[in-house]
Amino acid sequence: MRSVLTPENKIVQIFSTLEIIELLRGNANREIEARIILYGCFATHFLQLKGKWLYDMGIDSELVKTTTDELLQRYPNHEWILDQMA
Repeated sequence: MRSVLTPENKIVQIFSTLEIIELLRGNANREIEARIILYGCFATHFLQLKGKWLYDMGIDSELVKTTTDELLQRYPNHEWILDQMA
């Protein structure tokens, strides 16, 4: 995790995909709202880990049932901004 100062003078924390997965593992059954940074654009994801299954809902409201390994394969070197945890 690293912190970055935005042009609006806000400090945001940037997480790797692996760090997001570790956060989910440490907070099972809680939902994380995070924005993935894709080539300078942002895409919001709602992530929840229940047992071995990771539920990933994007801004298109499509719910994807996947695993943490598959998420890591899909976004191996991407960064995320954590918006909230519920």
